[in-house]
Amino acid sequence: MTIFGTPEQFAVEMSVDGRADTYAVGRISYIIGGRRVGDSYHTTWIGDYATAAPGVLCFRGQRKNEWLWQMSDAEAFRWIDSRLSSDDGVDPPEDEVEMAARHDATIWLDVFDEWKIYCIEHSDEEKLIFSAPPYDEVFSQVQPAGLFDRTVLEVFNRLNVILDEVERNESAGQGTAPQSVQPEQ
Repeated sequence: MTIFGTPEQFAVEMSVDGRADTYAVGRISYIIGGRRVGDSYHTTWIGDYATAAPGVLCFRGQRKNEWLWQMSDAEAFRWIDSRLSSDDGVDPPEDEVEMAARHDATIWLDVFDEWKIYCIEHSDEEKLIFSAPPYDEVFSQVQPAGLFDRTVLEVFNRLNVILDEVERNESAGQGTAPQSVQPEQ
């Protein structure tokens, strides 16, 4: 497993194990404040992370919110979550849904199961607030602003290199296993 980032703050742990059919398979999880988020033992289609990451990265620099920052971690988590997953049949105001969506840092991939991760920025810091079912306990990690996006972008870029290598090897009839997964220097 290769670690991108700093596990004491935010890191992505990843390995690419080979292929199944025409897909690269591997393992991926987050480490937030030293806490593992996701199932690093479960093999998944690793290219799905590269497909889903732009949906989170498109909100880089748009997650500043003084009002949410001032809330307790649990209050902010529940406010964002209630706007994104309204289960009571009442649709929240569209502007609140759009604001909440900017803070959604969840990559929807099976290894993350039902973890929900939200990112709020303030000044030169960001706070990741996250929880798993039944969402009773909310965890948080305060770190330098932009660390989450920089790390996810580094993994996204590295995965694209790996997936291109897999495609080239397959086209050349050399198999599909990539040589390695290492952070770019």
